[in-house]
Amino acid sequence: MHNGNQPLIFELSKEGRIGYSLPELDVPEVELSELIPEEYLRKEPAELPEVSELDIMRHYTALSCRNHGV
Repeated sequence: MHNGNQPLIFELSKEGRIGYSLPELDVPEVELSELIPEEYLRKEPAELPEVSELDIMRHYTALSCRNHGV
């Protein structure tokens, strides 16, 4: 654990958790490579933490309470 007793967001991560839900697509699907040149696209997925939306809110709310500014 870091920052006193507040764990890093990556330490809260559990494989398979989903922190979002998207509505059904209501526009035609387009390949990302048609919009963004290939050299700007990731070759591998970003290593993002797998946390629920509630865990994210709790984590950043707890951090904001510790923010005293400079």
